[in-house]
Amino acid sequence: MLIQGAQAVGLPTDLWTCPRVAWLIQRRFDVRYHPAHVSRLLHGLGFSPQKPTRRAVERDEERIRAWIEQDWPRVKKTPRA
Repeated sequence: MLIQGAQAVGLPTDLWTCPRVAWLIQRRFDVRYHPAHVSRLLHGLGFSPQKPTRRAVERDEERIRAWIEQDWPRVKKTPRA
């Protein structure tokens, strides 16, 4: 169920948090876990905590690459001899 994503079980976003996993365990198996203990369970199953990378919707990867390759070498300071 975790691999299918949080939206597959009816949550508004695909971000899994310990409280959400605790809610899912209770709903599916009728077993209560404190959210703080869910992280131990997840770690034992091979899951690791991760944060999604935040990027602006307007971000243009091609323009960024071009700036790094062309403009950055021109404007960066070089160490004095």
